[in-house]
Amino acid sequence: MTLHPLVEAGWMSAVLPELVLCVGGMLLILVSALLPKGRGITAPLAIIILIAAWWAEPVRYGDFFGHTYEISGITFIFDSVFLLAALLATLFSREYLQREGIEGGEFYALLL
Repeated sequence: MTLHPLVEAGWMSAVLPELVLCVGGMLLILVSALLPKGRGITAPLAIIILIAAWWAEPVRYGDFFGHTYEISGITFIFDSVFLLAALLATLFSREYLQREGIEGGEFYALLL
């Protein structure tokens, strides 16, 4: 019996948008926790992270991880729609959060 690895070539580009969002969310929470006076930079940082995640979308389609993870044209469309929705929510909520004094990295990390 031969065991075949489930990690094919190009797996990193397949999961790179999700990695960008995960690391970005942790970065937002850390910035909010360690720099309490720097909470004004969390919204622009979240926008940068969302744009970076969209830019990291793979242009190569295929199956990965033993045909359990598929990248196709519809995947790109869905990812783009959800990233755009998070971007719009970030842009529209910032003024309200600042007015109420509750702006923090946790809110933007949840959007990611």
